[in-house]
Amino acid sequence: MEDLVRAIHTVIMRRKQAKKFDIFHLQSFSASISKLANTIASLTGAHIKTSDHPVNEDSHGFSLNNNKFCNTFNFYFQGSLYQTISRLIEDVPRLCLGRQSRLDNDSISCVVCGSRIMHTVLNLHNQPLANDFKTDIEKSEKSKRFPLRLVRCPICHHTQISYVVDRKYLFSHYLYQSSTSKTLNTYFSWLAEKAISESEIRNGTVLEIACNDGSQLNEFLKRGWRTVGVDPAKNLADIARMSGHTIYTGFWGIDTFPRLSALESVDVIIAQNVLAHVDNPIKFLQACASMMSVRTKLYIQTSQCE
Repeated sequence: MEDLVRAIHTVIMRRKQAKKFDIFHLQSFSASISKLANTIASLTGAHIKTSDHPVNEDSHGFSLNNNKFCNTFNFYFQGSLYQTISRLIEDVPRLCLGRQSRLDNDSISCVVCGSRIMHTVLNLHNQPLANDFKTDIEKSEKSKRFPLRLVRCPICHHTQISYVVDRKYLFSHYLYQSSTSKTLNTYFSWLAEKAISESEIRNGTVLEIACNDGSQLNEFLKRGWRTVGVDPAKNLADIARMSGHTIYTGFWGIDTFPRLSALESVDVIIAQNVLAHVDNPIKFLQACASMMSVRTKLYIQTSQCE
């Protein structure tokens, strides 16, 4: 948090050094799961058995590049993995035991266990949506804002945001397109090869949930697979259809897709960066199971896991 506060203060004090409207990446450091585990072990004495694998062609990871921000504002990030873990350990009693004053009475229930008892961890108050970037001051000031609080369930220890923005408002017309990232396109090609190889099927059927503009499905189509996708954004679904994919518009685990159900089962299901955004992960997974046979491969990717 110290780096974030310093960064915002620097932007305010040196605002004439940058364009009025621009986008920057902010991060103090990046670390792999193995480094995280080893740091926790070194600070707590916990016995953690890890198996660190060497970086090879099957290793894919993502991190933010903060050079643009540092160069523009002559800024230096001071945070480190060691420092962050040390402070977290010191704060464990307060985080885990909880106090009555930290109860979040306005939060939604825990999406994992259903508990109504949620504790506030971080309150960033009302914020515009992450993708609602505007280059006009008047429009920016009029952007809708929503509560942004991180809460923790003391029953199962799951953390989540306390308020869910209406999904139709959030995703029905989505601006981000997967095809704009060269790194992602390289990853999509690798994942298609991996999934096809592990399925041991030459011309199978793949279902992608939250398929965006169809960039991942393109890689399966190139390899002779039948491609089916589901996405709530009509503008992105139209783009994906233009590439030759069968696309259904709606929310997985909430809406029904009779024609899709007629397939009985598919060979591969892919859900990338979507499970963390659903209101009911159990219904989401049950919908996946309904499309699976004993041979179906399900690939779930999140941004918080290697």
